[in-house]
Amino acid sequence: MRENYLTRLFLCLLGIVPCTLQAQQFSFDLIFEDSAGNTDTLVIGYDTQGTLYQDTVFGEVNLAGTPMNTPFEVRVTNAHQNQGDSLFETKKQIVPDSCSGWWFPQLTIAIHCEHWPVKLSWDSTLFGNACLEGSVFTSAHPGGWWDVAGHPASPGRVFMAGKSSETFTSNFNPANPDPVYYLVHSPGDTVPVYWFAFGDSSLIRLNTIKPGRETFRAYPNPAREYLSLDLGNNSSGIREVYIYDANGKEWEAPLENDRIDIRHFPPGIYRMRVILENGYSGYVTWLKQE
Repeated sequence: MRENYLTRLFLCLLGIVPCTLQAQQFSFDLIFEDSAGNTDTLVIGYDTQGTLYQDTVFGEVNLAGTPMNTPFEVRVTNAHQNQGDSLFETKKQIVPDSCSGWWFPQLTIAIHCEHWPVKLSWDSTLFGNACLEGSVFTSAHPGGWWDVAGHPASPGRVFMAGKSSETFTSNFNPANPDPVYYLVHSPGDTVPVYWFAFGDSSLIRLNTIKPGRETFRAYPNPAREYLSLDLGNNSSGIREVYIYDANGKEWEAPLENDRIDIRHFPPGIYRMRVILENGYSGYVTWLKQE
């Protein structure tokens, strides 16, 4: 199915077949309003054929390279402090299907605003099922050290199923600028970034694979040179491992025989996300010693 879709998209871009739009599996509106009454809207959703890039089949239009409107505009972007300029920026983003194997598809949202704070509104009734009840809008990157304080903006994180609006402040602190929380947009504007993630209730829980599944652990903890993973009774192997420090920075974590070399890691507390071959995922928190 994926191969057929990509082939058709390629032929569409070449003008060989018609470029018809496709209805997405699920989508909703994120409505933003600044304190001066200016509004803007993003359309966010998922589909089995969605990607984390621009999908013209869903009507996603790339605005990268175009200055953001003054005094207020909101865009989805793939720019990050370690990636440089955006490859794409959109007002609509359809990501992979979060309810059938993808774990927490994440979107970065850039907000150009001259009149803070900003009020965010959405339809909370759309997130009342088990598949989406952990979906979140947050000022800290979900998947890193995102459930503790440290990011500039309030309120930190908002679960979409729990309420229908939230007012928040800028995620850029000029007194202590941290590139985790902003990007420099053409033509040189400093633009705060936030994140949205689709997810079920396991996004709320720590250190478990999924509700009703086996737990796993990292040892020794604290660790100095190597960190091993114990999956307990879970027979599935490890597919991917991601490690984040307290600032949300991702560290390379090559896994060999269920063991990770951490000798190059600075001392401190880290959060590790483990994805198993069967699709189940979870977090482990661990301490790197001197």
